[in-house]
Amino acid sequence: MIRIDLSLRNILVIVGVLIGLWLAVKLWSVILLASVGLLLAAALLPYADWLRRRIGSRPASVLLVVLSVVVAVVVLLVVVVPPMVQQGQDLWDQAPELQAEAARIAGDRGQPDLAQRIEAFDRSQLGKLAGDRALATGRTVLAIIVALFTVFFLAAYFMLDARRLKLFLYFATPRPWHPHIRALLPALQRVVGGYIRGQAITSGAIFAFTFVLLTVMRVPNALALSAIAAIADLIPLVGVYFLIAAVALPALTVSPTAGIVVVGGMLVYQQFEDRVLVPRVYGSTLRLPTIVVVLAILAGAELLGLVGALLALPFAAGIRVTVEYFANARKESTQDAADDATPDDDPFAPDQVQATASA
Repeated sequence: MIRIDLSLRNILVIVGVLIGLWLAVKLWSVILLASVGLLLAAALLPYADWLRRRIGSRPASVLLVVLSVVVAVVVLLVVVVPPMVQQGQDLWDQAPELQAEAARIAGDRGQPDLAQRIEAFDRSQLGKLAGDRALATGRTVLAIIVALFTVFFLAAYFMLDARRLKLFLYFATPRPWHPHIRALLPALQRVVGGYIRGQAITSGAIFAFTFVLLTVMRVPNALALSAIAAIADLIPLVGVYFLIAAVALPALTVSPTAGIVVVGGMLVYQQFEDRVLVPRVYGSTLRLPTIVVVLAILAGAELLGLVGALLALPFAAGIRVTVEYFANARKESTQDAADDATPDDDPFAPDQVQATASA
């Protein structure tokens, strides 16, 4: 016989863990929004601190930084959404001509049955399907917009209450953990925040390059397509295929030559970004092996879809810093272990040396 004796304390711990898991499942969407808000706060906090040292008010500095990001997102939506809607409407208006042209091509190629089926196709059924799809897409877009503003709201509160949150973390953890928390939190902020700010730099660079390239080739809606390319650049590994498809198809409507030039230009730029820009922008921020990057993206995509793929690398970098820190902490001081696990400075954070000295 196997006899298991559990004390009241152990029973309470097990019950607490089960309740915590149940709450995590029920509140998963809230946890995900809070996690994204925390990552955004880590990226924006150095700018809020830099502005606070100049205007003397933390709430005002946080408000200005967050509002700047919100305005940028709103401008991006205004630039991207209307041209996409207009292109969809133009395609729908041209549907009869496209249907007749497809039937003619099928007939010329010796496919009379296919040509008859194309001619007999009832566009009203497609219209109903398109209407249902547009309604569902509209709801999805509305949910994304609400989630974005919720993330910005949470990030603002995280930055405003950063000191209180740190004190609560000390209060909620055993005292022997406090030196590790004191050393590890800034390290995580430097790595995760540096990655997010670096991604913003690379997205801005591809936006500018795509806009110039499409404008030179006289591709319509160059501004909206450049914004789509910047968004696609956020997706690691596979984003390049989405952005090439997004800009190649409109370029082909101008001329085959324009399509070839645009595709060639985007491929060349992608090589420049991978080999020159990304190493200079990120430097040693992530320090993740290629296989870890691939596995992290696949795992994130499998768990959370596109959002998981976008968040995979910041979380993987945070895990790498934590593991490396505790491995180093066995042999050296906590601060030295944190410094060894992070880059030499906070990438793209303003006045890092002055901020450290003033703190």
